[in-house]
Amino acid sequence: MKKSWLQYDDANMRRDQVGKTGVSTAEWTRIVPQLRAAKQAILQLDRTKTQGFLSLPKDAETVKNCEARAAQTRKRFSDLIVLGIGGSDLGARAIHHALSHVRKGMCVHFAGSSTDPGQLLRILNEVNLKKTCVNVVSKSGGTLEPMSAFLILRDRLKTQIGKRFAEHVIATTDPLDGVLRQIAIQEGYATLPIPKNVGGRFSVLSACGLFPAAAMGVDIASLLRGGREIADAFRGESSSVNAPSRYAGLHVIASRKRGQRIQVVMPYSASLGEFAKWVRQLVAESLGKKQTRSGRSVFEGVTPIAAVGPEDQHSQLQLYAEGPFDKTVTAIGVASTGRDMMVPRAAGLPDAVNRFSGHSLSSLLTIEREATMESLRRVHRPNGTIQIQSLDERSLGGLFQFYEIAVAMMGELLDVNAYDQPGVELSKRIMKEAMMG
Repeated sequence: MKKSWLQYDDANMRRDQVGKTGVSTAEWTRIVPQLRAAKQAILQLDRTKTQGFLSLPKDAETVKNCEARAAQTRKRFSDLIVLGIGGSDLGARAIHHALSHVRKGMCVHFAGSSTDPGQLLRILNEVNLKKTCVNVVSKSGGTLEPMSAFLILRDRLKTQIGKRFAEHVIATTDPLDGVLRQIAIQEGYATLPIPKNVGGRFSVLSACGLFPAAAMGVDIASLLRGGREIADAFRGESSSVNAPSRYAGLHVIASRKRGQRIQVVMPYSASLGEFAKWVRQLVAESLGKKQTRSGRSVFEGVTPIAAVGPEDQHSQLQLYAEGPFDKTVTAIGVASTGRDMMVPRAAGLPDAVNRFSGHSLSSLLTIEREATMESLRRVHRPNGTIQIQSLDERSLGGLFQFYEIAVAMMGELLDVNAYDQPGVELSKRIMKEAMMG
């Protein structure tokens, strides 16, 4: 991996910069062997195909299938409605939001993440169903929110289209099993597979994220290229040097030794706001566990906060700077926006305003980010910065893989299963009982 396009600056996470709230040299030295062991455990999961997220960026066949299906869909339809929730939704939303400036394909809408009728009604008021394709994304087909929305859209498609309504549906689901797979076979939907060894929150670089991305005109091969370069660097670099490994080690020390169990992810790019929400689910669902892998009760986890700079620097920085010492902050910076505007000089207006003139908006954004991180350093608040060269497919794919590796590493260090989610099953059972009366 070339260091020029994705870097992680962790200086402000360390004691020599922020004092006793930071990670000491001795603490870092002690965790390095654990990082090596964690890396080997993750590579073993990949080699045995127990977990498949690390190999998704190498899956050329999925790229080929998604591009072909997207090309066929674009020829026939103008709009795509993606129905999913959680891992079947947030990754595709993050791609759509981050890369809207490169979009040259279909108009993509997202629903199924809520049973609030307003979400679906708004989309139905905007689209012509005769020119709309529905992509329902669910590994099992039994998830309440997206399948409720799907049943409504299926009914309306049958009413407006008739017997050929199934041509308007693409199901992204388990390749062999599940209710949605059964329905797709029964009614004749086109399908795309979700790998069995990839959980929803790790599935953004599978068909879950790649097909909607390809439909909107994103270069999905470049998206995977970025993920592949980060994965290859993880395999090839030492754990003490590798960026996502360093991120994992420093944040586990911060959590366990300093009680810094709140992790703020703050991209200084409005386009990465949905990405921060994707990170929020990845961290919360992967690390928030009652038990270790051996069954010992630990009630482990960290609380992720999705923020966006500079707007949330104005709404939350007061708490981060003067509140409890229970947080770390990670900024994400974009070195070159590719699109920019200059602030003009306004003759006759006060100097307090004209001091902004002559700056580009992107340079002001950088100044705000660097000033915020420096201000946190001065008041002994640990923080780090992930810097990407530009916001494009390659960099976004790299960011996805960076956080997936970092969270998987944290799961190993904390001795929890980062790939299951038993804590959400109780609420599903209670909902099922309520619906059955």
